[in-house]
Amino acid sequence: IRRTRKRINELVALHNSTPLSFENDIFSLCVADGRYQIKFAGGKPSDEVRTLLKGYSFKWSRYNGAWVRKATNNARYASEQLLSQLKGMDLAP
Repeated sequence: IRRTRKRINELVALHNSTPLSFENDIFSLCVADGRYQIKFAGGKPSDEVRTLLKGYSFKWSRYNGAWVRKATNNARYASEQLLSQLKGMDLAP
């Protein structure tokens, strides 16, 4: 019961926070279906980018066609860090 209450409180805090989203011509980041989703416009990202995504615990979802991670406070922090690294990289084909 205690664990479930803690999870509910985390979800309420996450829901009340400002939504994290970003979009440009190369990739987009959004929160949908309780998950952080990163979609790349050019198809499959480079090995370096995929390694970076896996390092931040993102998994490829065939169902969503995106790299996803369950929406938690830790995932929000990791998504912010990943977003700043992806913005600094030259991802243009």
